[in-house]
Formats: sequence, C-alpha cells, structure tokens
Amino acid sequence: QLLRSILLNAKSFNAVARTLKSLGLSCSEPEMAALIEELFQEAKDFYSRPLHPDYFLLCMDAKVVCLRDDKGALSQGVNFLVIGVNMKAEKEILLNKIFWRRESLDTWREVLTDLKNRGLSRLMLVITDDFSGLTKLIKGFFPQADHQLCTVHLLRNAYKHMNRDDYKIFSQGFREICSCSSHAVACEKFLQLCNQFKDRYKTFFAHVLERADNYMAFTHYPNNLWGYLRTSNSAEAVNNQIEIIKRNAGGHFHTDRELTIKTWILASHLKASTWKHPIARFKGELQSILQMFYQRYESEYPAMTQTS
Repeated sequence: QLLRSILLNAKSFNAVARTLKSLGLSCSEPEMAALIEELFQEAKDFYSRPLHPDYFLLCMDAKVVCLRDDKGALSQGVNFLVIGVNMKAEKEILLNKIFWRRESLDTWREVLTDLKNRGLSRLMLVITDDFSGLTKLIKGFFPQADHQLCTVHLLRNAYKHMNRDDYKIFSQGFREICSCSSHAVACEKFLQLCNQFKDRYKTFFAHVLERADNYMAFTHYPNNLWGYLRTSNSAEAVNNQIEIIKRNAGGHFHTDRELTIKTWILASHLKASTWKHPIARFKGELQSILQMFYQRYESEYPAMTQTS
C-alpha cells in the first residue's frame, strides 16, 4: 500500500527508488520493475473486465492530457472516463482510456463499443456534456436510455452568452425548476424560462431549446436524485484528481503505462474508501429505480439477470 501511494504521487516511476531510500527502505531495481509490471497487468485486467449487463447510469467525461513520447516531445490526447452506478447503488469506474487524437464522435463510438463488447446492454441514463452528435450516437447503442446533458455546463455557457442581470434571472429560474415537484411542471417552467430570453439571445437559446428534453431528462426520476443526475460532476471530480496526479508528475505523464497504472491505483483507492458503500441517496430510492428499470425493459425481463 505504501509503494502504491508513492507510485501514485511520484513525479516519475524512476524517482520512486530515491523516495524509498529517503524513507530508510530498500527496493532493488528488479523488485521495482516486477511491482510495476504486476500493477500494469492488474490495470489492464481491470479495464477489460466483463461488465454486468445492467446499470442504472453512466457518467462520462473527456479530458485533455499530455504525454511525453519516446523522442521527448509532448503529445496531446483525450482521456475518456466512464463511471457507472449499478443496480445496487454502487459507484465504480468502468473505463479509463486515452486516445492520442482529438475528441470526436469516432472516439466516443470506440468508448461505447468497448462497454458493449464487455457485456453492458441495458441502461436507464447516460450523463455527458454537450458534444455535437452524441445524443444520436448514444441512442444507437442504448436505444431505451435517457441522455442527460450536464446542467452545470448549461449554466456556465449561459453566463458566457448573457449579460449579468439576465443571467441572474436565468440561473435563479433554473434553481426554482430544480425544486419542482414533477417532470411535467419542471419541463413547462424550463420552456417558459428559455422562451423568455430566446429573442434576445437567439443562437444560444435556439441551441438550448433544441436539446430541452436532454437538459430535463433528470426530472423523469425520483426528486431526491435530481441533484446527482443533472450533472457530470462525479466524472469531473475523478478527472480533477487525475489532473492533480498529472501536476505532481511535472505537468504531463511520462508513459502510457504510467498513466494506466496511476489511474488504476486511484480507482482501487476510491473503491476501498470513498466508494466503499452504496450511494446513500440511491439506496433510499432503490426500489423505485428497480421498478422503473423493469418497466422500461419489460420485454427483456425473462433474460434479465440482475438481482433486485
């Protein structure tokens, strides 16, 4: 555990031996190489493990990362992180994969294909930010899943496009929507709020109104879950921890293997600590969630294997 912690926070794996020596510990070069190889194999096994066919939600986020290649030059890629909440209200990292190219629908397609090939087939909700064409792509893989666009990103974009006074009105109106008692009332109020500003900020609100169903998808679910379901914060929080690890490493990762190992150590640490127990608010709504799930996939019920 000590070695894993040192590896996670070390500037480079080559610096670990010096750290151990300063602590009065010894670890030979072959022993260190064997440990790193063992962790790398654990990470590869973890990120390729078979998945249960049924999950309540996926929270997905893409983040730009830098890696120094064999020639010493910095290369930029996109790290895709997928967090799942299963039907027992437990949170887990399902995928963490880097692509050494720009974010595109093709890379998103590869991420979704990976999840499908590993067994995931039924979902209630997918939470992402607003990447063009992503809703249609998700529907192609999971036709019955709702697609929630992150409302934190919505408010950030509104802040950029609106003047200060109008933004205050819009953000206050949205907070009131999040306190509504039902899906129908929330959706009606959201449309009214957007229509209030659509003539003043035509391009922005035309874009938002076109995606209104996706911004309001969270309102289909129990009210106690709305605050969790309307944002991609859970994935972004883990990506922020990866950002800290990157900063500790000097602002970039030194090898692809180093990135894979460090994110695996982080994932195992989260599972053993913060994510050790089911999410309390989900656990309290578990029966409602299961009932909604079975109703949505009623035609597939005989083939379903999830234990309620």
